[in-house]
Amino acid sequence: MFLSEIKIIDLKRSKWDKVKSKPAKGIYKFAKGGKVYTDKPMADTTGGLDFGYKFKWGRNDAKDISTWKIRDGFELVTAKDPYLPEEPTALDAEGKFIFGDAVLMKITLRKYAEKQMLSQAKSDKAVASRMKEFQATCAEKGVEASDEFIGEWKKELGMDD
Repeated sequence: MFLSEIKIIDLKRSKWDKVKSKPAKGIYKFAKGGKVYTDKPMADTTGGLDFGYKFKWGRNDAKDISTWKIRDGFELVTAKDPYLPEEPTALDAEGKFIFGDAVLMKITLRKYAEKQMLSQAKSDKAVASRMKEFQATCAEKGVEASDEFIGEWKKELGMDD
């Protein structure tokens, strides 16, 4: 089994036997057809849709976990959270879900989308900066490198946006 194949169960919407299950140990007995996965949107209290979290498996290393928490805004998924990875995973002594040397983390989709938009904006800015640098070098050498000329050149090379 690969990490990418492990689905995450939403315990708030799933139907499970509260008597036979042991939430503190991450053990749940589900009713037939009672599992609801996080890749299915749910209605929130405002009438819209709440897609909850994006989940990620990361290296179970204190330095890496700290980096993801501080830099990226991820949180560890523990037995106290209403989310459960499907087997074969285990809970470690700290209550984190682990699979081999990987640990399960989550980030709100809103925060994830904001980080992706910032990353894209930064990338676009870097491309524009390199283009200006290229055009300045061309101008020094006496070569035409206007935006229109570069656009036509890209079309000829099949690099249309």
